[in-house]
Amino acid sequence: MRILHLTRTVSPHSGGVTEALLQLAKAHEQAGHPADVASLDAPTAPFLSHCPLPLHALGNERQHNYGTSLTYLNWLKKNHRNYDAVVSHGLWQYHGVAARKALAGSPTPYYVFPHGMLDPYFHKAYPVKFLKKWIYWKFVEHLNLSAARAVLFTCEQERKLARTAFSPYRVAERVTGLGTSAPTVDLSTAAARFIHKHPVLQSKPFLLFLGRLHNKKGLDLLIRAFAQAQKDQIAHTHKLAIVGPCVSPGYYQALQNLASSCEDIHFLDMLNGDEKWGAYAAADAMILPSHQENFGLVVPESLACSTPVLISNKVNIWREVQDAKGGLVAEDTIVGTRHLIEQWCTYSAKQKTAMRINAYQTFTTKFAIQRSAECLIAALAR
Repeated sequence: MRILHLTRTVSPHSGGVTEALLQLAKAHEQAGHPADVASLDAPTAPFLSHCPLPLHALGNERQHNYGTSLTYLNWLKKNHRNYDAVVSHGLWQYHGVAARKALAGSPTPYYVFPHGMLDPYFHKAYPVKFLKKWIYWKFVEHLNLSAARAVLFTCEQERKLARTAFSPYRVAERVTGLGTSAPTVDLSTAAARFIHKHPVLQSKPFLLFLGRLHNKKGLDLLIRAFAQAQKDQIAHTHKLAIVGPCVSPGYYQALQNLASSCEDIHFLDMLNGDEKWGAYAAADAMILPSHQENFGLVVPESLACSTPVLISNKVNIWREVQDAKGGLVAEDTIVGTRHLIEQWCTYSAKQKTAMRINAYQTFTTKFAIQRSAECLIAALAR
């Protein structure tokens, strides 16, 4: 089966959608299903050379964020017969419209992968954007999804939430899952190198937050909960490492001010490659008390390193983690986050070892990229 993936951009700074798309496409190629990518990037964009797949960059230099491109639409109309299926990743941008206009009623089926963009959380968090999206949904986006062969979801929770986001909602639903690749580095070596490079984390086990420093991630809850647990002599045995790029200098400064009274909270810059895997492997546990997370790529990445995860029940794959006993789950509140920290810090060595074994098994049985790629191929071939 030959597959075409549609996306707004393949920029490495665009977040989890690009990473998920590329990992799925690479897994498909390895399984004998060639995959191409068509993006709305300008052909001169500097990051295009880093895309590991055959790429058709069909945008232009002057386009705005929405990405309108007649070149893109015409290319799809001309070339879709070269593919057995087309998957459009993400919502609210022009490539979704182009998919419908070029493919609806054609012999080439197309599918839409929302990647959590139908989560009703965003209605309350960004009411002005919600109004714009509601108008766009009413006149454009619901047509794109209704015309698709199916709308693909990463988990059951995402599917349920999507039904409550907008109306009208008439789509064919399929849960195909999502995953990530296992690390290819020696984790013991990577962990030792990470600790050597960051000696501030040497003296105690540490909890790891890794990701964008954004207010939806619950970082204020995390800092306050950790500081409280330390003050009460429960988390005094641990440090907290907050790792990742920040969305704004003001927010970063506010987090640092909040953490200033606790000497065991440390901020590190964004990590990539072997150093990222080293951080996961060196951590005692990974913590993510997000207010909204469709999939949270850091969760399966951590599990792939046998590192348990402490997550909120607003991370949509929390049931899968909880059922497999690969981590702990609580509410996205200060009380809930503190409960995660205190429960983990009071676990015995035997309990932690058992959960590390469960963490890796959770990854292999639920979140390995090969498994999700197979499920997607089965859905496309149906």
